[in-house]
Amino acid sequence: MLIRTFALFCVFIFSLPSIAASSPSMSEWFNAFKQRATPAQMYNFLHAMPKGGDIHHHLSGAGMSE
Repeated sequence: MLIRTFALFCVFIFSLPSIAASSPSMSEWFNAFKQRATPAQMYNFLHAMPKGGDIHHHLSGAGMSE
């Protein structure tokens, strides 16, 4: 399953230039993808991203810089 997901992710990454050239914007493509994707497909897509799609978050109780 992991190899299959990785292979699909690689195909997606290598097809980005053609997707970007044929569509007006990536945001429109992503919005269309979000509407069509099943929860499992969306999970796999985000999980394959750095940090699992979690780009920014604050930890309450994080250590002080001192």
